[in-house]
Amino acid sequence: MQEDAGFNLYGYVPNLAPNIVMLVLFSLSSIVHLAQVVYYRQWWLLVLPVGTLAEVGGYIPRIIGHTQTSMRDPYVATMCLLIITPCLFAAIHFTVLGRMCTLFPRKYTLVRPVFVMPFFVCVDVASLIIQGVGAGQAGTSDSVDVARSGSNITAAGVAVQLAGYLLFFSLFAVFYYRIRRDPPAGLEQMHPLMLATMASSAWIILRSIYRLVEMGEGWDGVINNTEWCLFVFDGAFVFIAVTIYNFVHPGKYLPRDFSWNYHPEKHGAWWVNEKKDTLESPPVAYPEHAEFKKEVEAV
Repeated sequence: MQEDAGFNLYGYVPNLAPNIVMLVLFSLSSIVHLAQVVYYRQWWLLVLPVGTLAEVGGYIPRIIGHTQTSMRDPYVATMCLLIITPCLFAAIHFTVLGRMCTLFPRKYTLVRPVFVMPFFVCVDVASLIIQGVGAGQAGTSDSVDVARSGSNITAAGVAVQLAGYLLFFSLFAVFYYRIRRDPPAGLEQMHPLMLATMASSAWIILRSIYRLVEMGEGWDGVINNTEWCLFVFDGAFVFIAVTIYNFVHPGKYLPRDFSWNYHPEKHGAWWVNEKKDTLESPPVAYPEHAEFKKEVEAV
């Protein structure tokens, strides 16, 4: 894609007001997320403020592009950041599910919880790399054919992300169905986070479908050259997804001393002691874990 005074890389002049609005909204969400991470001392959740800051970084170049539509660097920056940043939020969804599955008996999950997070994060990283390569190639190319090739590569990366998300959502649905059908101790405490994670991931799935259709058309397609589509189907969808966690923060529901080696069948049911925020046996143990009661008390 050539950079000259008469060439508009965006296909339109980026609207200043909505880009500033998105920048402000993601900035506020990032500040709140950072404060929540510090408050709950769940440092692995730093991915949330980092991801929202990356979204902010994706809208700053668009503000520059309002007056510099032919400047390539801001265009490539906004393209790459807005396309690949949701992969960070996906990693949080996968990790939250893995931790929740670990805290409840294995009978509720289709696979061992310890495999949930690594598998889906690997899929997520693969999709991030593919999308990054494709977006970078399309944004820096001086050839229409190469740009279209980059669009196809990006679409493949989004497809990998979407496939991983759909598989993740299927596992989550089975886990949720089983745990609601046979409620264990501690479910009431964890239930808000379950609903929040399902809702948040659903918005990212919808956003991925939009991006897949967009990339299928190519960078010169109608969707990519219609700015309001970006604000609605990408900006708004991603903002809703991350803001859900501002209201139902994982740090409030998941214990700080979490261990992937935790076994409810051995250590008894799980709950978070509000004062200590640690893994302990609940006031009422699972009936099926009565034989472990003495061992739990000893621990």
